[in-house]
Amino acid sequence: QSELAKIFGGDDGDDHGEGDGEGLSLARFLAAARERFYLQDRDEAIRNAFRAFDSHGHGFISRQACLAAFGAHAKFVPRHVVELIFDELDIDRDGKVSYRDFVSVWNNDTHAMFHRLHGHKPTA
Repeated sequence: QSELAKIFGGDDGDDHGEGDGEGLSLARFLAAARERFYLQDRDEAIRNAFRAFDSHGHGFISRQACLAAFGAHAKFVPRHVVELIFDELDIDRDGKVSYRDFVSVWNNDTHAMFHRLHGHKPTA
């Protein structure tokens, strides 16, 4: 079973009114990913998630690899949500998500990431 499939545990993409009716919303994605990471050793979970996207072992995730991984294992996540996720992970805007970028985002507050993606300021 792919790491993406494990994250969602068979979720069919029904976001229960939280999205636009076109699959998994960003909020639901972040909630599912966060829950999965907190259920296992955090460092191991981050490594496993990164490897799921960096399937060729290049040490980075390209936009195409990210889109392909979601397309193959989480079709219910709409492309525009995948694009938002990639843009947030690509901290230095070089078109690649390094392991450092990936760890940095997941070690920081994903709640703040959610709010940035939705154009809101996080509350304290």
